[in-house]
Amino acid sequence: MATAPTATGASQSSHPYAPFTFEVPPVPMDEITDPLPAEQRETTKHQKQVEEELRENRVKARVEAAKSEGGFLNKCSAIGTDLVSKAEHASKATVAFQDEQTTKIAEEHAAKRFARACPSIASSDSVQADHKCRVINMAGPPYTVSGHLVITNGHVCFVGNTKMTIAVALADVVSVCQAVTLPTVSPHQPPCVLL
Repeated sequence: MATAPTATGASQSSHPYAPFTFEVPPVPMDEITDPLPAEQRETTKHQKQVEEELRENRVKARVEAAKSEGGFLNKCSAIGTDLVSKAEHASKATVAFQDEQTTKIAEEHAAKRFARACPSIASSDSVQADHKCRVINMAGPPYTVSGHLVITNGHVCFVGNTKMTIAVALADVVSVCQAVTLPTVSPHQPPCVLL
């Protein structure tokens, strides 16, 4: 019976756990070229700006068409359409500003959490992504530990809510692949990660 290492490195023999072993190291995957979360937000923001400009141009064309047709009702309709368009634009700008502020605060919290958990590497690494997750802890109850999967420019880290911290240098990662699908029991809990 194999033993499972605990967060501190000690072993317990109460749970049948056998680590993954490879006769030959797995073949490295192609380089991941997906955009980082910040890049995805910028792309989405730019797409929304382009869509907003197109919508504003259509509204302006409608307003001008209504004004050119003449008549009191057409002019009232043009004024109403213009006012509604401006109000909608202002509300979208407010929502976009709030989204930016929320993202900024979340990124600051992620950076502080990482700096508190991993002070030795926080000075040289910057947080690229931070996701809620749970890690399977085979050392004993609780068998899953909630926390955050933090990806930096030099490490993949798990920062647990129970002061459990795991940091793996990216240089030590041979391959990342889906080995097991771990269902989430509750829809309100994040997915499990097996490190």
